[in-house]
Amino acid sequence: NELHVSILENLAAFIGIAIANANALRELEYTNVELSESFTQLKELDEYKEAMTGMIVHDFKNSLNTVINFSEGEPTKRRMKSIRQAGQFMLNMVMNILDVQKFEAAKPNLSLANYSLNKIINEALEQLSYMIEQKAINVYIKLNSEFQVRVDFELITRTLINIVGNAVKYVPTNGEIEIYTELIDSRIQLNVKDNGPGIPTDKLKTVFDKYSQINARRSGNIRSTGIGLTFCKMVVEGHGCEIGVESQEGKGSTFHFTMPLVDEKPTPDTNYEPISNLEGNTIELTETDKIILTPYLKKLNQWEVYDYSDVMTIVNNIMEDSQSINAWKEGVIKALQTGNEQRFNQLINQEQ
Repeated sequence: NELHVSILENLAAFIGIAIANANALRELEYTNVELSESFTQLKELDEYKEAMTGMIVHDFKNSLNTVINFSEGEPTKRRMKSIRQAGQFMLNMVMNILDVQKFEAAKPNLSLANYSLNKIINEALEQLSYMIEQKAINVYIKLNSEFQVRVDFELITRTLINIVGNAVKYVPTNGEIEIYTELIDSRIQLNVKDNGPGIPTDKLKTVFDKYSQINARRSGNIRSTGIGLTFCKMVVEGHGCEIGVESQEGKGSTFHFTMPLVDEKPTPDTNYEPISNLEGNTIELTETDKIILTPYLKKLNQWEVYDYSDVMTIVNNIMEDSQSINAWKEGVIKALQTGNEQRFNQLINQEQ
């Protein structure tokens, strides 16, 4: 009996040890899984950080190149405007990052007042005019100037700048952007529609998520961190309103957000008028200018918009210093830089 008891005790001890080892093994396996998941998350975070840093540097580099290039030579009104817009673009990017961090930490403190919706749209388009002109994009507006909204002007204007700016990035050269309004109960909904490549269906649900666009599509050499749309969502929801997007690949996108409406009974205006790209398309040359340019235009007609060096050699040989000819030369250079064949042909085929 004592032997049996001893055997049973030893067996029980063995089983206990086996169970303890099994539990320890399971805990070790759980720990390994958690460590593996943590390692994966850290790796993804590091990749996000590296990608976002690269994208921010990319966007800053473009704006800094604009500042450097346009600061050379005579400080014309056009050059100073381009420098200012490049600086404003960099400032907006920094403010987006800082504001997203601030909004995540606490509810935003809004400076609410009544503003004309027209004023908000004009301010946003003014800050984007250089980008719009570079790609020869036509922007159309459908709204009534009597609309009054109660918003934080700086934040809502920057929200519209981010949304329209994204549209400008993705639409093709000579593309179109429409800005129009809809009345929804006591709110006004502002819609920004473009004829760009659209957004894949599986990306629509996360388009406003922080850094969601890091691995998203490219448009030429342009990439986006997605932080701008995250900022837009936080601002709009901070006003107690909604933001959304509808899109289909190959058929463009429409971003929309609502704002509190002050005047609920405006007279509807259904007329679309192009409000941008006018300056770039209406360079008035005098008869004297045309006579001066005639020999150069004949030479330019031998080249295409992609023959950058040959065209620039001809343009740089035009020494006449008049406001209209200088504006014409800048238009040709911008067409070369953006590969805008339609605009290039328009400029070098002036009536003589």
